[in-house]
Amino acid sequence: MGRTRATRATLGLAAVVLLITGCGGPVASEDLEASIVQQAEGRGWTLESVDCPEDLPADVGATVVCAVQIPGEVEARPGEVGVVDRFRVVVRGVDRGTPRYSTYPLTEGMSE
Repeated sequence: MGRTRATRATLGLAAVVLLITGCGGPVASEDLEASIVQQAEGRGWTLESVDCPEDLPADVGATVVCAVQIPGEVEARPGEVGVVDRFRVVVRGVDRGTPRYSTYPLTEGMSE
């Protein structure tokens, strides 16, 4: 019986530590795609598809470029109209193992 209590106490402590420290790690490609959809919709763009080829590592400066299909030309930046075909996702900081990132639309012909 004493061993069972010790095991439960250890598991309980491990759960508390996990809650306090958070999970951290890379951002799944599916979560990146959801962020891009949200940003595109916030700008009033119709997003036909988005594909992020890999997860985003939890390292400052890490970058993933995701392909998108947005019909027609849109204003990617103030005064800059073009066909947005990709989004660059860049880690700008890491907080307790969790990456904080920004997304940037890229127009055709623009370097990554």
